[in-house]
Amino acid sequence: MSGTQLTPEELMALEGHIISKSYRAGYVVLSYFISCLGAFTTLEIMMRRTASKGWYNCFLILAASISMGGIATWCMHFVGDCAVTLGTGQPQIQIVFGSGFTVISILIPIIIELVALWVAGSNEASIPRSVLGGVLAGLGACGMHYLGQFGIVNYDSTYDVGYLIGATALAIVASVLSLFAFFMLRAHWHSSWLNRAFCAVLLASGISGMHWLSSIGTTYRLRRWDDDISSHISRTAIVTVVIVLSIVCCITLIFLTFLEQSRMIRAARRAEQVVLAAAIFDDQGRICVTHEGYLPKRKIANSWVERSMDDVFGVAHPVFQWIFRASRNWDAISHLIPRMRRHLFHTGIKARMGSLDDNTLLGEEGAPIKDYSVVFRELFCVAAAELAADLHQPLQKLGVLYDEVVVTGLGKNALEKSHRSVTTVASSILDLEREGREGSSLGKGQLLFLVSRVGRVEVGNLEAAGFRFAQPESVIMIIANSLRMGPRSLARRLEVMRTYYTNHHILDPGVHLACFGIRASLAVGRRGFDILVRRDAKNQIPTMRAPFDTLEPWQVEYLKTMDSKSVSLVGKQLYKESKPSNKNVKERNLARDLLKTLESLKEEIGDPLFNDAMLISRPFDVPCRGRDSNSPPGIASLIAFKIILPLHSRAPGRNLSFTPLNLFRTQQRVYDNSPDHAYFGKSVYREFVPPFDMAQPNTPDYFNTEHNSVAPNSGRGSNATRNSRNDVVIGEHIDVYGNLLPEPSTQPYRGPSKIRFWDRPRSVSKSRGENSFEKISDNSDMKDNGHLVSGQQAIAGDNSTSQRRSSLGSSKRSPGRPLSPMMPVVTPNGLLKPGTEMRNMDLNEEAPSSPLKTPMGPDEESAIYIDEMFALTVAKRKV
Repeated sequence: MSGTQLTPEELMALEGHIISKSYRAGYVVLSYFISCLGAFTTLEIMMRRTASKGWYNCFLILAASISMGGIATWCMHFVGDCAVTLGTGQPQIQIVFGSGFTVISILIPIIIELVALWVAGSNEASIPRSVLGGVLAGLGACGMHYLGQFGIVNYDSTYDVGYLIGATALAIVASVLSLFAFFMLRAHWHSSWLNRAFCAVLLASGISGMHWLSSIGTTYRLRRWDDDISSHISRTAIVTVVIVLSIVCCITLIFLTFLEQSRMIRAARRAEQVVLAAAIFDDQGRICVTHEGYLPKRKIANSWVERSMDDVFGVAHPVFQWIFRASRNWDAISHLIPRMRRHLFHTGIKARMGSLDDNTLLGEEGAPIKDYSVVFRELFCVAAAELAADLHQPLQKLGVLYDEVVVTGLGKNALEKSHRSVTTVASSILDLEREGREGSSLGKGQLLFLVSRVGRVEVGNLEAAGFRFAQPESVIMIIANSLRMGPRSLARRLEVMRTYYTNHHILDPGVHLACFGIRASLAVGRRGFDILVRRDAKNQIPTMRAPFDTLEPWQVEYLKTMDSKSVSLVGKQLYKESKPSNKNVKERNLARDLLKTLESLKEEIGDPLFNDAMLISRPFDVPCRGRDSNSPPGIASLIAFKIILPLHSRAPGRNLSFTPLNLFRTQQRVYDNSPDHAYFGKSVYREFVPPFDMAQPNTPDYFNTEHNSVAPNSGRGSNATRNSRNDVVIGEHIDVYGNLLPEPSTQPYRGPSKIRFWDRPRSVSKSRGENSFEKISDNSDMKDNGHLVSGQQAIAGDNSTSQRRSSLGSSKRSPGRPLSPMMPVVTPNGLLKPGTEMRNMDLNEEAPSSPLKTPMGPDEESAIYIDEMFALTVAKRKV
């Protein structure tokens, strides 16, 4: 017979006979290509799925099941059937499909694949789930094939049992292997597009192999011939549907590709900007990332605009210290976010969210705008609010600011060098000073981290919102590449961040021996001093707890006998007086306990330089752990050894590091339930909220006890002339009492101050009565920090010291008693001339002995023990 039309008699003669079949190679290849296209689209969509709940994930699994069941299986099947040629190609005896089974055959595989992909999971490479999902996917493909065969209206199909079993087994095995490989690679974050393409080819091969193996074992017996086939679906209609679905599939792939490329470009661009990122960890130590493996982040600004050569944005900068405290006081900030956003819009600084033109931050002469510090802090707060919205989390749960500014956007050579290094657990304890000196000058961007820890419920909510949790070591390279920074330093920081939020490092009640070591800072943009701290707790100096809980008056008098003696001399005296020859039993026991504690402290520091430290016999009141989590910090006693280290000294051992002294001072004010939170909250409202807005009836009273503050009429006086409330607007510089600050100086920058830190400051009048104290301020420092409110300057000034006389030498101490807030005191700011080294320092000068009176409310901020300790260390010097 030829491929021409058959006569009715010839057709009737063929009824009930088996018709021979052949295949068209073009349709065979096309069907396999369509199956690969559908499988690859399925895996691309599944890559973005992060959980089994949430509208976002439900939409993704539905789209993936349509791609798998509708394109990879259904379209492949009917294009493959178009490749089957019966007889010699006469049109009257070719396969005709009925509409009912054909429509059902596209719905059933989609439903089965939906269940299969849901069972297979989203994040973990589980063998049972992958096997069960693969079995369901293979059975779905087989079911669709034979359901489509039942839709043939003009033939009876006969199947060979061997081919049927082989086809089913092939589909199941290929589906199980491809899904398991996909989820295993995805769980280990190795699922590149090449790996996904391999899994897609394996999956499509199983589906296509099942179809053709089953087709070979199928015989077609002509049932009847019908002249009227208009009520049935023609091959042309099926091919049209297949083409439409394939085009949709291609458009989806193109869209996903462009989306991924745009995110990569955006990530590379943000590596050269000032960016705020969220480091969110769960109880298992996994970190929250996007489905690509990137950290959730938002841009703050294109860059920090420097006002002078010393105005480098870092942890020692007053603006950083303000936002450091703000991240511990989100309740005081959250109500102001809409007001800040409107201010940025109205001033034209941020005309479109997510876009920022640096030209709007500069004046006509190219200098930063007058209130640049205020604007930058507003940009930080708005970026934090947008990041919280992206994470579907309240701002109060976004976390606290990590105490480092991470350099990103490294140059190509530095990046290649850092990639050659191996990231290990041991590398996480390397000295940050070395990393800063080697790589900081090569970076173009700066990254701030907000660190938090979430529970199981929050983990589920984040996964439902489209985020994933991964082990940090699995995504180190992905994050490092997106930030263009070294994976080794990033791994070290993430290791520290795992416990940064949960471990609130604070001393236990009791008596502690400590080493107060400072050095002059030579870092770019820093002035003043760095302080020696614990590497794992940068808000604590090296300490060792003594085996007794309180200091009695006779013990304080005993310590005075060793005042200003070096560690080596103190050790010798304690060793001598701890011998049985000492007839004073109490003194002998005290000497033994102090000697044992001192030896432990020396071992902790691990540097012979500590032997030159001198004892400050006066104990200090320091914050310690309260009675419970809701209690304010208590007070412990600290006995310190003071030492000024050489300029170029490195942190001794592997357990210690250096941090800016003013950052350390700020860290002492952010303990949980600290009374300083109320002061900070009020200062924020005084600076950012116009007083006439606060007086409006519809404005909530943010200065009541519910908002950790007090009523605005505090009775606090001021020497400055009060300005009209109508003259104060958002963005102008006002102090904590609502007064306008002086205009910034228009004089050109004259370079660093000529005052050397070892020069004795001029005395100030002490005619204020018994309770007066010395207050010495450095004018240049006040000018440089003029963008912050006066209360903030006392917090963030680089080396301000608070010379006060405490009641530490009294008879009894209560380590658990609440720490009451004290007045802030501005004291000398020492500037070190580069290239000068300090030697032969005699630090015997006593601090003023007049005690400070306890403040009456949050208008006053507590004094910090570190200020007095610093004053005693640099009180008397010989160079």
